[in-house]
Amino acid sequence: MIDLRTPAIESAVRPLRDDVEMQLAATHLVREMMGSPHEGAEDAIRRWDVADAKKRRPLWPVALWVALILVSAVVGIRNFTEV
Repeated sequence: MIDLRTPAIESAVRPLRDDVEMQLAATHLVREMMGSPHEGAEDAIRRWDVADAKKRRPLWPVALWVALILVSAVVGIRNFTEV
């Protein structure tokens, strides 16, 4: 049987490439959790690869800025005469 621990660990810590300390800690954690080769490792690796392939940024920061601008515009227009 092929030992899938190494590819699974590499896939799990891929997003932490920039931070070596976090990568080592995550490698140690994954090794402890896996213990022996797991039959679902291939599926986990496939899901991680799909998740890592997505490079879209979340939309909530943009939505917050749009909401801030809209609220500021409404308040500015309604209170224009007082200012």
